[in-house]
Amino acid sequence: MAFTRHKGRRSARGPGPRPVQTPRRTGSVGHVSQTPGKDPTRQSVLDLVGQHPIGRIPVQDVRPAVDGGLRPTKSVVNELFAITATVFREGHDKVNATVVLTDPDGTEHHVRMHLLNPGLDHWGTTVFADREGFWSYRVEGWSDPYATWHHDATIKVEAGVDVEL
Repeated sequence: MAFTRHKGRRSARGPGPRPVQTPRRTGSVGHVSQTPGKDPTRQSVLDLVGQHPIGRIPVQDVRPAVDGGLRPTKSVVNELFAITATVFREGHDKVNATVVLTDPDGTEHHVRMHLLNPGLDHWGTTVFADREGFWSYRVEGWSDPYATWHHDATIKVEAGVDVEL
């Protein structure tokens, strides 16, 4: 039986909050000014587990995931299973997505994902584990300048716009 674990953005320490590092005061470097009413030992909301700012190309709703990636998903050797995610970006540029499957030896296998439902930014592919062991996977979203160019050029050609350089 092969075990796969989605590498989400959760801490490897488990579901608890990360330890807080408080700034140290040193005379030679400077000092930290204390703002009245603020407790320096309290964490920011962004420091809590799973609470990260969204980047330019968000990857959300990655499946399969058990307890948000904290527990392994099980499969049988050579059993195909689907990995899906929502990948998008602001603006009109095209995006693409890849599953990076890491085998028990640490070798990464990149599998291109396909747009399952245009307009909903839902991507998916099927992968399999070819031997027993602990596998992990992650979904990477990336900007696709070639697809953007192809899309724009197709629209211009169909509209009869001059595309000569």
